[in-house]
Amino acid sequence: MFEAAATLLRGGTRFSDLTVESIIELADVSRASFYKYFTSKGVLVQRIAVPSLAESTQESANFWLTEPATSWKGLAETIGRMLRIGRANAELWQAYFDATAAHPEIEDALHRAMEGHVEVIGQRVATLRQAGSISTDMDPIHLARFMIRGTYDALVEHLQHGSADDDDAFTRTLGRALWFGAFAH
Repeated sequence: MFEAAATLLRGGTRFSDLTVESIIELADVSRASFYKYFTSKGVLVQRIAVPSLAESTQESANFWLTEPATSWKGLAETIGRMLRIGRANAELWQAYFDATAAHPEIEDALHRAMEGHVEVIGQRVATLRQAGSISTDMDPIHLARFMIRGTYDALVEHLQHGSADDDDAFTRTLGRALWFGAFAH
């Protein structure tokens, strides 16, 4: 069922047009089999998209937890890797974002995951602030939330409306803006 839904989505079927019937027909399974594992098509889409979203989130965590805060370039390269993951999974991510709009429980799961990432990055920001790399005027959790949510929103917007030809300019600009916003003081 995962493969069937992914095939339909990658083939251009939008979440709103994706039906349980089309999934079970392509997967050659019964409706009962579908509902044995999933409560809705949204839950199936969530399960398909979350691994690549987690991979993208891990790229962010790798930067913040291991990179020295010496240049904007490392952050831009990280955003570039996140964007490449998003481009490779654009249809799945779009379906997932559409599912969050249609299913409050899926939106809540995304929110909890993002807040968990904010908490981890906020702890690192606090450490960098204590070391003098980040201004003491910056609240670690608010700064982490701004960076995580801002990056998320910018990536989604660029994936939906930006050109792959502009990816390098996008990653350089966002990387510099976030880095200077956090570390220039």
